[in-house]
Amino acid sequence: MALRLASIVLLLLGCAASSAAAQSLGLDPEHDTPIWMRTWSALGTSADLPRRLEGVGTATSGLMFGPPRIGTFWTAGNPAGLVEGARDTRSDFSGTWSRQSGNYHRPLEPNGTTLAQGAAQAWKGFSPTFAMLGRVTFDRERLEPGSRAVTTEPFGSSPFVTTDTSGSGVRRTRATLEGAAGWRLGKWGVGLTLGYEAREHSSTTSGIVRKIRLATPGGVFGIARRLGGIELAIHARYRHRTEETDVAEKYENGRVYELVGYGEALGIDILGATGDYIRHRAENASAAGGSVAGAFGPTRWTLLAEATRLRETLWRQEVNDPPRDRWDANGWRARAAIQRSLTPRWLLTMHANAASLSGTGDLALDTAGIIFTAHESAFATEMELRLLPLDQGWTGSLTVGWTHESRKRQDLMVHLGSSISANTPSVGFDIGRTIGSRLLVSMGAALAPYGPTSTIPDPAAAGPVYRYYVAPELDLYASRATPTAFSFLIQYRGGKNAVLWLTGRGERLSSSESVPLSAFTPGGNRSAASFAGGITLR
Repeated sequence: MALRLASIVLLLLGCAASSAAAQSLGLDPEHDTPIWMRTWSALGTSADLPRRLEGVGTATSGLMFGPPRIGTFWTAGNPAGLVEGARDTRSDFSGTWSRQSGNYHRPLEPNGTTLAQGAAQAWKGFSPTFAMLGRVTFDRERLEPGSRAVTTEPFGSSPFVTTDTSGSGVRRTRATLEGAAGWRLGKWGVGLTLGYEAREHSSTTSGIVRKIRLATPGGVFGIARRLGGIELAIHARYRHRTEETDVAEKYENGRVYELVGYGEALGIDILGATGDYIRHRAENASAAGGSVAGAFGPTRWTLLAEATRLRETLWRQEVNDPPRDRWDANGWRARAAIQRSLTPRWLLTMHANAASLSGTGDLALDTAGIIFTAHESAFATEMELRLLPLDQGWTGSLTVGWTHESRKRQDLMVHLGSSISANTPSVGFDIGRTIGSRLLVSMGAALAPYGPTSTIPDPAAAGPVYRYYVAPELDLYASRATPTAFSFLIQYRGGKNAVLWLTGRGERLSSSESVPLSAFTPGGNRSAASFAGGITLR
């Protein structure tokens, strides 16, 4: 009874959370949780392929979340499939601490990041026709030494990025609230996902004061129809994001640069006499598509295809109806998953994801028209073989993956471009053993050698702003690297429905090149450590 009341309260609040869905856990913030726990979010990107620092695997042991899930909800992200996807009940409450530091990073990344987070997550099938899921997270992050970027996400496909010369330490606060509900009406299914994220960034101790405020609401609506053993579904998703950047002098003069692609940017001095530097950004991201799911005996499968679109505008509010810079991108995304029980204990799951976009940038005060283009694509596939656990004995998983990225970016104003393609095979394993009937201990490891081929501009052909802010990033992408990671998990079953757990992970990254590509190539290494603990109720 207590478990049921706790689950109902969580779901009515729209809460929920992942034990490791943090902003900066590990070297790759998008790999903090398994892929099937991320696809349903209404706050995900559309027509955008953010550039990531090389990383490997998820931030926690793959054994913690149970076997991978697939289907209309977990693979296609359509809430109309939630009733079938969440017939059980699960609630997670967690706290997380992580630290990332090292010199091997891009100019717009901080030297060091520390994160503390609290989170809760729950899903429940209330009846054969109704289910709900929710997630809530709250985290505080400190960037010290700070980043040169004066924006929340400086590594998107858009070429418009604001920076300043202070590099001051920053404190970030983020709160995220998401919830999904699904109904089954005979052969029809309908569902709705809503999410809201709020962020506030402010400098800690600096002569230049930064303030960034960001608000992101989003939603997904879906409909599904069963035809025999096949489920057909369609969905539409929309996300709106507003960001306001304010940079002001406190007791030190500074300079802001509005980067646009690979060209030189004129500095904007931050002086008390000239007032604050304020820039606004508005983003509208949308997607629409369909999916099909079914089963053949012990084999289940799901396919998704959708069209994506992004419209971004940026302006400085100095006059009425100010000129607005624009970034427009259109693309597509596809996803496939297949799962088969080989024996009562062996489970095979395969995921494949592909995305592509083409974008154009236009400066409002330039009469030349399109000044920057990007054509980017990514493909990733992963296969997991899992030994399902018993009350006593061994359990484990073996994961093999491969990722290919292609990014072609062209600055038409200065006639400089880059073409970077990279292949990244990966392998990881977790092995655990149940001791008695209550304690599970597991260890895991993973590696993912990154191998690029590239054509990038000669820094000598560009100016000092390019050499400082852009050249080191491109050199990093053009350098081979092999991130490695190790993790552990301890679970203790305190009762019939409660599990206490503690998990940790360490990751390290450095270039595999024997000689730096140029004097601007980052050196040294980067490491990350994270620890999370909590309780799971079933």
